[in-house]
Amino acid sequence: MPRKSATEVKIDFLVKEIRELRHETKTLRAEINKGKGAIWILLVISAIISSGYNYFK
Repeated sequence: MPRKSATEVKIDFLVKEIRELRHETKTLRAEINKGKGAIWILLVISAIISSGYNYFK
């Protein structure tokens, strides 16, 4: 197996880093979407509670 040149090693390293960044980006997007869903659910629950409180007040 021939030895890789310095340029090939750098390119391989950059490709590896780009793949890792893509994976991290996908993970962050999933976490953000979960957070948005949780906030939406909390807002709906608080709206129901406050409307019930004001109705029976």
